[in-house]
Amino acid sequence: MAFFQGATDVKGYLELEAIGSIDGDAAKPAKLWMDSWNENNTGAAYPRVTIGSNGVSMPSISSDFWLQDATYLRLKNLQIGYTFPKAWISKLGISKLRVYYSGQTILTFTGFLKGWDPEAPAGRGNYYPQTQVHSFGLNLTF
Repeated sequence: MAFFQGATDVKGYLELEAIGSIDGDAAKPAKLWMDSWNENNTGAAYPRVTIGSNGVSMPSISSDFWLQDATYLRLKNLQIGYTFPKAWISKLGISKLRVYYSGQTILTFTGFLKGWDPEAPAGRGNYYPQTQVHSFGLNLTF
């Protein structure tokens, strides 16, 4: 059994945690700031860096520039198992043998910023992330 979840035609807004800081705090600047607009780089891919109260920072005016396609498809749950035929296991004194695997939040396919959950509120990194759970089991009856 497999359960997929997804959304299409949705946008996610990237905030400072997602795009990186360059204001001198403990965060490393993102590589994208190396291609930000300035007088010598007028064809840049990213907006001009501004100076704020904490030093140099991302543009402080919200814009749709920071919206990304947050369409995704996620394999939320997968359960597979195999019950061995009685003819194989009866010689071992076993009446029933089943092995199984169960997994949650296994795969996510998205074009959203790499490493960021498209379901996260406003593209922020300060939330509890999706966790993966993998379980393997054995049901044995004598």
